[in-house]
Amino acid sequence: VALLPPDPVSVAPDLTLVLDVAPGQGRARQEAAGKATDRLDDEDPAFHARVGGAYLAAEARGVRHLDANRPPAEVANDAWDAIRQVGGFA
Repeated sequence: VALLPPDPVSVAPDLTLVLDVAPGQGRARQEAAGKATDRLDDEDPAFHARVGGAYLAAEARGVRHLDANRPPAEVANDAWDAIRQVGGFA
């Protein structure tokens, strides 16, 4: 508790990674992995467009968008690069 700032509500992450992936690509990956759909997956396309739009518009200190339409290994490398930069390890 002594490590918390006086106002813990003001604590913000140093880095937030937003994995930007086209809805069709995301759905295809779910199906290829054999993932069962849940109630959010079953929402209509307009819902997914609104939610996706909000994530695409996210801009704040520490927010970094990664193109997740690429192969997972490339996305992971970019994510680790971002983490190293924020952590001072780059």
